[in-house]
Amino acid sequence: MNYGGFDFEVSTYTMLLVCKLSSLAFCYRDGGYHERYLTPDQHKWRVNELPSVLEMASYTFYCCGCALGIFFEFSDYKRFIERKEEYSYVPSPILPSLKVLAEGIFCLVVFLVVSSSFSVMVCGTEEYAHIGGFGYRVFYYMVAMTGQRFFYYAPWLITSGAIVASGFGYNGRDNKHFFHKWDKVVGVYW
Repeated sequence: MNYGGFDFEVSTYTMLLVCKLSSLAFCYRDGGYHERYLTPDQHKWRVNELPSVLEMASYTFYCCGCALGIFFEFSDYKRFIERKEEYSYVPSPILPSLKVLAEGIFCLVVFLVVSSSFSVMVCGTEEYAHIGGFGYRVFYYMVAMTGQRFFYYAPWLITSGAIVASGFGYNGRDNKHFFHKWDKVVGVYW
C-alpha cells in the first residue's frame, strides 16, 4: 500500500511479530528451567505457562505499540494488565505523557524547519554536486541527515507518549531524587 509516497506493507508488522514471538518462546523455555540456572533477567522475564489466546492477541496488538513496534516483554505486559508488582500503583501519567508528546512535536518541528532548507532529496543529485565547495557540501549533508533523523524521532516519541499515557511506561520511583520514572518502555533515546 502506498500512502503519501510511503510504502506500507505487511512486513512492517511481521518484523515486530517475529520479535515478540521469539522473545515469548525463549521466556517460555526459561520458565521450564530451575531458578539456579537462570540469570536475573531470565528469572524476571520468564513465562511459566503459555498465554491464552486472548492474552496473546492483547500482547500482540497492544494499541500503543503495535504500529511502530516498540518492543516489550510479555511478562512486563502481563504484570501491567493484571496491575501487579510495580504496576499495583501507577500515579497519574498525564503530565509525563504530555512531556513526551511535546518532545515528539518538537522533533517534528525541527524536521520541518531543517528539511525546508536542507533537503535529503538534494543530496546525491547533480544540483548537490554544484552547490558551494566541498566543505559546504559536507556541512549540507550533515545538517540534512540530522534533520532527517528527527523525522523518525517524532513518531517514536509520540508512540512512547501513548505508552506513558496508558501507564505501561511506569518504572517505579527513583528513591534518590524522589520522582516517578516513566522509562519502562521507551521507543527511542534521542
